[in-house]
Amino acid sequence: MVVHSDIHAHGQPRGAGKGVDVQLALDAVLAGFDQSCDTVIIASCDTDLAPAVEALLRLKDKQGSPDVELIAWKGRANKIGLPDRQLTYRWVGDIDYKAVQELTDYNR
Repeated sequence: MVVHSDIHAHGQPRGAGKGVDVQLALDAVLAGFDQSCDTVIIASCDTDLAPAVEALLRLKDKQGSPDVELIAWKGRANKIGLPDRQLTYRWVGDIDYKAVQELTDYNR
């Protein structure tokens, strides 16, 4: 499992997030390509990730995996969109966030 995060509560940037979306895209596509996971979950509305999602869907069509799931904050107007593909988001809200929020202060 590969986990990336450059956001804090409700999408506020942590600061040093430059390049994280590129690394996330590469790791997601490589995990799909080498079939090291059966589902790739991307928690983002960042449209810069659309090419990675498209590549993952092509892999799914070609080799049968991985499944691709998208998660985003409820109420976000922007989202990853691909022509000719119906993408489904799982929308999360405050209750979901509080259930899994990380309380560790990494700034110490």
